[in-house]
Amino acid sequence: MPGSMRESRSRIICISTTRPTLRWGAQMARWRYENGVTGDTGSFVVDNITACLEMVKRGLGWALIPEVALDNFDGCVRPCTFENGEPFLRRTYIFCQRDAAALPQVQLFMDMLKKKR
Repeated sequence: MPGSMRESRSRIICISTTRPTLRWGAQMARWRYENGVTGDTGSFVVDNITACLEMVKRGLGWALIPEVALDNFDGCVRPCTFENGEPFLRRTYIFCQRDAAALPQVQLFMDMLKKKR
């Protein structure tokens, strides 16, 4: 696969996620295996999407990040799929206090996320 992750094996793998679930970890392991990204040499977790994007922009490696964070990124972007063509997706949930959910800025944020689906 041209431009695949196999070519970047020695580069830093920057994965933006916080508190990965067991299911997410299993999906990540499957995706990495199917794409030839094995071992943890030179890889680490960054829990800040902005830092992760900046590292990629500076040529320090590649990243797996949510699509919603790519609005101002002008580099190479490819959706992640498994060998069978199934998309690599992660569910994301919004948690907030009931009073906060009624705020216009929170409503705008939720509406933006719904449109990104």
